[in-house]
Amino acid sequence: MKKATVISKRMLSVLLAVLMMASCFAVAASAAQLYTLDESNCVLDKDKKWITVSAATVTIDGEEKDVSFSITPEADKDELKTGETKFFGLETGKTYKIVGKVGDEVVTNTFSIQLLNSKPAPAEPIPEKLTATEITVKAVSGCEYQLADKDGVVLKDWSATRAFTGLTPETRYKVSIRYAEVANTYYASPASTITVKTLKAAAGTAPAPVLEDKTDTTIKVKAVPNVEYSLDKTTWNSTGEFTGLKPSTPYEVYARYAFNKDEQAESPISAATKITTNAKARYEASMDKVKFEVTTKGDLYAGSAVKFKVTGDAPKDLGALQYGDTRYIPVSFTTNQGGSGAGINPKSDLAVETYTTPSEAGELVITVTFREERYTDSGWANTGNDQKKDFSVKVYGSGEKGRVTLSRILNFFTNTLPKSIANVLGSDTMKNAFNTMLKLVKNLLGALTN
Repeated sequence: MKKATVISKRMLSVLLAVLMMASCFAVAASAAQLYTLDESNCVLDKDKKWITVSAATVTIDGEEKDVSFSITPEADKDELKTGETKFFGLETGKTYKIVGKVGDEVVTNTFSIQLLNSKPAPAEPIPEKLTATEITVKAVSGCEYQLADKDGVVLKDWSATRAFTGLTPETRYKVSIRYAEVANTYYASPASTITVKTLKAAAGTAPAPVLEDKTDTTIKVKAVPNVEYSLDKTTWNSTGEFTGLKPSTPYEVYARYAFNKDEQAESPISAATKITTNAKARYEASMDKVKFEVTTKGDLYAGSAVKFKVTGDAPKDLGALQYGDTRYIPVSFTTNQGGSGAGINPKSDLAVETYTTPSEAGELVITVTFREERYTDSGWANTGNDQKKDFSVKVYGSGEKGRVTLSRILNFFTNTLPKSIANVLGSDTMKNAFNTMLKLVKNLLGALTN
């Protein structure tokens, strides 16, 4: 009996011990589930500089107790007045584990927060293309971009798109750049931001160039104010003149409105005007080559028609005319004695024959007007650059016909014929004697005519 009682007492002691241990495990187990840590009460600061854990209490054995929190690896700790716990002095590239205890008893789960590595902010974005409606910045490997208005209101959130289109002309925008987040490796970096103003809207399309002149090595189009011209859409000028070109070569001339590239968007380029240079140097007419010829036979007298022929200057080969060839054609005349002629139309050889009737003896000055014409794609065109030239002839009085005729006869017998006879005579003595005789005859005839 005693032996059985001893065994019973031992078994009872063991049973009690087991029950006590079970009770302890039950308390510990219940304590471990009293408070749960998660993202709602363990918050990582947006700048990744600290972790804030919300204040917590648990009830153990009917008594409410505060929970204290610890972190590994260790970090600086601060108990805030709000009851929150703040861990700071964190390091990137580490995983922090947070747990809550009451005394030595763990009353929470273990919650992990991983701090990824970080990069410094990239250099400021560099505009690569700027128009009235678009801002494009240069690409930087690993970066993403954001667009905001001048007040910082985000218009297009972070993305790999670095071209922002559909913008408003002459408006300021903020463009930001940062290194993008890399999963499980890097946080997104701080951003760098610049303010960019879109350009003034472009002017409309300029009118297509209009040919003004050309040679075998030059082209000139009519210059329009605030418009510039180009043969290659790269080099532009405001004069519309292009030199050093090749003969018989087609070129395309473009136009656009001039603009300041730092302030205004580029103007659309006009349709091309095709122009082919001349094959050779063009003909430049000269007033030195015009001709005047009196066609009236014999002497000219007041009261009688004075016929004359005027010839202009033009290219000789009319079958090979080129753009820009010029010519002078006689179109009218006036005289110093009141004579005139208008609307005289030269023939194809540029010569015209007409007449005037002088009213008095003396010098008759005939002033002929020549019209300058330039050959174009539409034929000959008046340049408006008329030229004038004077031609003079001597006119005798209407009653001088007999005296003039006798003077001519005397001139023949006293000058022309004697010289011919004298040249035939052999010796100087004979020539001198003959000449003396002629002088006497000449003086006598002169007295008779006067």
